[in-house]
This record gives sequence, structure tokens and C-alpha cells, in this order.
Amino acid sequence: ALPIYVHRLEKKHSNIPVTQGIVTEVRQSAQHMLNQLVQQLRTNIQLPACLRVIGYLRRMDVFTEAELRIKFLQSRDAWLQSIYGSIAEDDPYFHITKTIETCRVHLFDIITQYRAIFSDEDSLMLPPSGRSEE
Repeated sequence: ALPIYVHRLEKKHSNIPVTQGIVTEVRQSAQHMLNQLVQQLRTNIQLPACLRVIGYLRRMDVFTEAELRIKFLQSRDAWLQSIYGSIAEDDPYFHITKTIETCRVHLFDIITQYRAIFSDEDSLMLPPSGRSEE
């Protein structure tokens, strides 16, 4: 709501320095908030927090639904890769068993989160009419 109001304010009073300053600060704050929300998805975040973060991102209206899904998966993958990178490689047996365990546990969590947040998975695959082609 605030960015929309500031955008209208900018259109009406773009020549006033105070207005320009406000517009700049609101844009910077929105960008900072966006970066922080996406960064939260790159951590060991639980489902309720994921739902809140995606809800905030949807309200910011920065990404399309498809872009939001991709951003979610990219962020969760970055976190998973960081977990894989922290597994010690000294002992091959320990490394492979820890990698398998990490994959099993965390992939299950990520898939569960994705399904809970984006429950209408087929909606992006359907033609515009809303029904499948026959």
C-alpha cells in the first residue's frame, strides 16, 4: 500500500525535493525488505515461517506466481547446497551416509513446504481456458 501511495505522490509532486527523497527511501526500504525475505528462504526455515515469507512476497507483488515458485526453489536449493558443502569429506563412508541422510530429510521438508505453499501445482500447466486440451 505504501509503495502505491508513494508512486501516486511522485506523479503529482515529482518536482519537490522532499517528495523525491521520500520516494527514494521507500524504494530502498522495499528493496531491502525483498532481499531480507528472500534471504530467509536461504536458511533452515520451518513451514509456518515459509508461509509468512511467501505471503509477504505475494503482497509485495514483485514476482509473478511462476517467478515466485522459481525463487522459492532457487533459495531452498541454495540453502541445501550450503548444507551439502558443510559435510566433512575426510571419511568417504561418513560423507556418503551424511549426504544421503541430509538429502532425504531436507528434500522431504522442501517438497512438503512447496506443496503446502503452492497447493495448486497444476494451475500453471493448464491452458488459459482452465481445462486440459484433448
